[in-house]
Parts: sequence; C-alpha cells; structure tokens
Amino acid sequence: MTNPNHDPQRSNDPKDTLPPDLSVFLEAIALSFEDFLGEINQAIEEVADNLQRELGQEMELFWQDFVAPLMDLEIEWEIRTDLTDLSDHFTDDPDGWLNPKVEATRETHPACMGCANYHGRLYNGTLLVCGMHPYGVEESHCLDWERMPDSR
Repeated sequence: MTNPNHDPQRSNDPKDTLPPDLSVFLEAIALSFEDFLGEINQAIEEVADNLQRELGQEMELFWQDFVAPLMDLEIEWEIRTDLTDLSDHFTDDPDGWLNPKVEATRETHPACMGCANYHGRLYNGTLLVCGMHPYGVEESHCLDWERMPDSR
C-alpha cells in the first residue's frame, strides 16, 4: 500500500524540509563549531609543544647539573676479606655507628662520671644524658647517682 501523501519527487533529506533561513542558520552554527574545535585543538597543540620544549630544557639542565656529575664520579670500593675488625665493632657497641657514645668527663657532665644511669648517646645531634635527667644536672653532684656494678 502506498502513502497517498508521499511525493516521489520530494527528497527525504531533513535539510530540505527545514525553512531556508533555519537551514542556513544551522549550517553557520555547524561551521562555527568546527572552527571553534579547530582553534581548541590548535591551542592544545601549542601548549603541549611549549610544555615539551620547556620541560625538555629543564630535564636537560637537571641532567647536566646533577645526574651527569654523579655518573662521572669514580667510586673506589675497598674490598675487605677480613671482616673481624668490623664485626667486633658492632658486637661491642651495636649502636655506636648510629648513635655515638659520649663519655662523661670532668668538663662535661662531671656529676655523671661512673654512674650506672648514664646513657650518653647522641640522637640526631642531641645528647641524652640519662632517663632521670635528659639534659644532665646543673650541680656538681646528682641525687640519682648510682655506682656502676663493676666500679669501686
């Protein structure tokens, strides 16, 4: 069955069914939108090129200033076959390399000389004298002083 309102001479293109002014208007919008997308694409490419150029220059400077000199260093390692000295050091004082021991003397913390409570270790550059007096005592004697078990 055929449609009585169908005219075979008329096109089925929606553009042909729109009023001429609206068709021209929509084409102008489509062209403007294409131009807009082209401008955005161009701007993005320019930003990417600038970023790549500037970042590339910064990376090259970083390489020249920091990485290349490190790679040029000639590091000589002394190979030791006898590690007894090293192992003795760590068994005698396992914290010595990380937190060195500072002995109490007549000049520094004289009230702590020979005290069993004396700790005398450096932590991040700060001396921990003992648990009761972390920074030491001001007087020449300490009320918390205890004799070392092996000292007389």
